[in-house]
Amino acid sequence: MSTTLVISQGYLPVGTVTVQRAVQLYVDGKAEIEQAHPTRRFRSMKLVVPAPRVLRLRAGVRLPARLFGAAPLGGSNHNLFDRDGRRCLYCGRAEAEVRRAGGRLTRDHVMPLSRGGRDVWRNVATACEPCNNLKANRTPDEAGMPLLAEPRTPTTWELVRARHGDVSELLAFCANEAA
Repeated sequence: MSTTLVISQGYLPVGTVTVQRAVQLYVDGKAEIEQAHPTRRFRSMKLVVPAPRVLRLRAGVRLPARLFGAAPLGGSNHNLFDRDGRRCLYCGRAEAEVRRAGGRLTRDHVMPLSRGGRDVWRNVATACEPCNNLKANRTPDEAGMPLLAEPRTPTTWELVRARHGDVSELLAFCANEAA
């Protein structure tokens, strides 16, 4: 699914939304298209809208407070995997390597839930199925499996950068427009 960078009135990056959501914000009058895809268009009976690559929010559009603080962990593992670079934090294998071996990435609780651990950013790590099964209901120290990186709470913007890679082209556009 394609995404659109959302920027504030002052050309500061806010986050990303799906292209469909970006078109909805534009049609509702909440945002302006700053940079569009050269060929993609959305068509209705009365309207043709270019697919936005960069969307600038109009004055008066309120931003959710969650964008400025810690990112939510949520029930999905996508944010967790993005935080950890889609690598197992025990053996270091990348997601593609894990899939080739017939496995998948999973959410591992550093301090197991059954032993009082919580489902929070600082207690979860990305693990491949073999490492997660090997660690079982133990802490990394007990299992003799040290973590390659310490779990931490990412910001929403860190997850945007992790998910979309190099957004420097879009940020350069924002800087040029703001100048």
